[in-house]
Amino acid sequence: MSAQHVEGSRDTARAEAQAHFERGVTLMGHENWEAALVEFTRSLELYPTRSALFNGAMCHKALYRYGPAALLFRRWLTEYGDAAPAEERERVEAAYAEVRSLLGNLSVSVSLDGAEVRVDGRGVGRSPLPGPLELSVGPHVVEAVLDGYRTARQEATVVAGQDAVTVLTLVPGPPEPTQDTAGTLVVRTVVPEARVEIDGAPADLAERVAAGRRRVRVTRPGFEPFETEVVVEPGGTVEVEATLALAAALEPDASGFLRVTVDGEAGDVRLNGAPLPQLATTGLVVPAGPHVVEVLREGYLPWRRRVEVAAGAHETLRALPWPTPETLEAYERDARAWSIAGWSTLGAGVALAGGGGGLLGWGVSLDDDLQAGIADWCTRVGADSDCDPWGDQSRFTIYSGGYEDRDRLQSDRDRALGVEIGGWVLVGLGAAAVVTGTVLLLTGDDPDYYREQAEPGVSTAGLAPCAGGAVLTLGGRF
Repeated sequence: MSAQHVEGSRDTARAEAQAHFERGVTLMGHENWEAALVEFTRSLELYPTRSALFNGAMCHKALYRYGPAALLFRRWLTEYGDAAPAEERERVEAAYAEVRSLLGNLSVSVSLDGAEVRVDGRGVGRSPLPGPLELSVGPHVVEAVLDGYRTARQEATVVAGQDAVTVLTLVPGPPEPTQDTAGTLVVRTVVPEARVEIDGAPADLAERVAAGRRRVRVTRPGFEPFETEVVVEPGGTVEVEATLALAAALEPDASGFLRVTVDGEAGDVRLNGAPLPQLATTGLVVPAGPHVVEVLREGYLPWRRRVEVAAGAHETLRALPWPTPETLEAYERDARAWSIAGWSTLGAGVALAGGGGGLLGWGVSLDDDLQAGIADWCTRVGADSDCDPWGDQSRFTIYSGGYEDRDRLQSDRDRALGVEIGGWVLVGLGAAAVVTGTVLLLTGDDPDYYREQAEPGVSTAGLAPCAGGAVLTLGGRF
């Protein structure tokens, strides 16, 4: 290639770089710092100049990216500081000092040499690094990547003017999967503080893993381990539902006692996702630590509580499953109907008994009149006042009209007897109704029972896996 051709290429690159530089200056005038940075970066790639380098650093500074800004200012001082005019150098040094005051130092130590060190996804060198990194204030994700080892990752928080240290330990294992060779493995478990391992290495509830056959193991002291193998396809997602059973034997100093009292029918009582009806009857000895208790009943919202059982302690939970709107409406309707029937029957019984009492009182009055009539009749026929008008009358002298008076007394006697019988019948019916109404009220449900509860409670609570961790989800009745 001729020198003339090379010179022509340089001139072309310089002209293109100048065009990018001028567009960057225009964008800076509009305070479009992101677009201006793109133009200055391209200008530097084509034909490096100290003006493009300085303007690029200023764009980073305007975007609050103090770490990259400091790198460009330091590069400017290294490459152009000696040859630049003193006034220009002082301006750059002042800008560099300003951004450095907003930075903190992060020393990164890696267990093995030769690993690529990345900060927020950007490579900053290989271990061991020559010195601390100057980073902007706030959280940063620091990684170490080396073939044959799992990527070591840790979050570090940088504070202005302070030195922070991050230690990354590389563990042998498969390389970090790429988009084309990876899938997502989601492990769902209700057991709190369960340890998840994928291929023997600790993992999150949701983890990107290399495609292929993966071995999943979920453990917690006091529980039988859960193990399974799954096949993960590239770009696919596999979900594993891990239910851990209680260990057959638990040490007394590492276990406690747990019992659940359930309002109404017990339903399906579960501990950490496993059906255990004994919880609602005799109770169970469980491993010390946190547990999730669930009560599932048709027509009711799932009731869940997290409970901490201390070693040697006895814990009792009261479970009040909250009905669904449809169940609550039907419950209150039936309970009110039962209550109305009870009060109505009780009221009718009181009314009947009162009516019967009134008839008995009237019957007594009628009987008094009858006895007075009989005494008068007996006196008039010359007999004792307590004679029997309907008995042997051979000793009586029946006066004129005496037989008619006796017939009227018979009518009065029949009426008094009928009133008395009717009174007792009504009293009996009323008493039966009062007893029936009382039984209905005592055995019926309280229509306001659920509304009088001080706290309906959280109806659902659990861990929902997401990439890199878990999110606590709650649901309830407001």
